[in-house]
Amino acid sequence: HLLRGDWREAMKYSQSGARAAHKLGFTQFRTVAELLLGVALVREGHVEKGIATVKKAAAEREAMEMTFGNQTALARLADACGHAGLEAEGLAMIDGVLAHPTIAGDRQYEPKLHQIRGDLLLLQDIAEDEVPAVQQEAEASFRRAVDIARDQGAVLWEARALASLCRLLHSQGRHEECRKELVDRFARFTEGFETDDLRVVRAVLEATG
Repeated sequence: HLLRGDWREAMKYSQSGARAAHKLGFTQFRTVAELLLGVALVREGHVEKGIATVKKAAAEREAMEMTFGNQTALARLADACGHAGLEAEGLAMIDGVLAHPTIAGDRQYEPKLHQIRGDLLLLQDIAEDEVPAVQQEAEASFRRAVDIARDQGAVLWEARALASLCRLLHSQGRHEECRKELVDRFARFTEGFETDDLRVVRAVLEATG
């Protein structure tokens, strides 16, 4: 449900999962459910509660040396913060994850981290004279995301990062620099079109076509 962007359904199932795991004493499963719950809460508008839920669960897991999945949850939380108008907090989370030696070792979500970082940079309310430097930094984050995704064979993350890159380049008048690659990556998918990421990819292709 998180991948589909069905935030209310994700919230419902993660709440029931957390309750069941707590009742049975399954700490690991409870904290995983709470990581997902926090992200869904933010996307549903319960920003402070969602952020606190994810941070508490991540800290609890780290204290028990259960770091797998923390990176993914914090990245999703940072993305959710961007949608809630909290770009600075989202960027701080992303930079914290990238600098954390233990959490950063979980590389499954690494391309997404850099893509989200680039998106958050562009969402900031900045002075006009700062725009070129911020766009350059965002472009570097998107290209880093694309490179890592290709190395991992993570086509979904590659397509999503290319979408952010193409949207930025299109806004600069550099219309065709990566669109062909994005078309090619999108053509590889035969399913999953209802996911949040592929909906963004499709929207970028339509807007830049």
